[in-house]
Amino acid sequence: MAVLVRNVLPNMSREQYKELSSQVMPAVQAASGFQVHVGFPAPDGQGWAVSEVWDTEDDGRANFESNVMPHFPQGAEVGMSSQVIDDVTIFVARRPTSA
Repeated sequence: MAVLVRNVLPNMSREQYKELSSQVMPAVQAASGFQVHVGFPAPDGQGWAVSEVWDTEDDGRANFESNVMPHFPQGAEVGMSSQVIDDVTIFVARRPTSA
């Protein structure tokens, strides 16, 4: 079963997120176990949040440590909170098929 990994970064701006994601997303997308990434304003309006779905928690953690953390803007990890939700179900939009 897949896991949802949610990180809230109260010290990351939208601009920092955009720069970071442009640097790391090709490696993230190629990483073992990656399924989906969503970045959005943090729910409390302070900073940025990221939710990702991975095949396993270990896949997500290994990616974060090797592909993401080395590129973090200085201080962006301060106050970061993380949550792992097990056993998630994912539905994707249906796309019309060509005839």
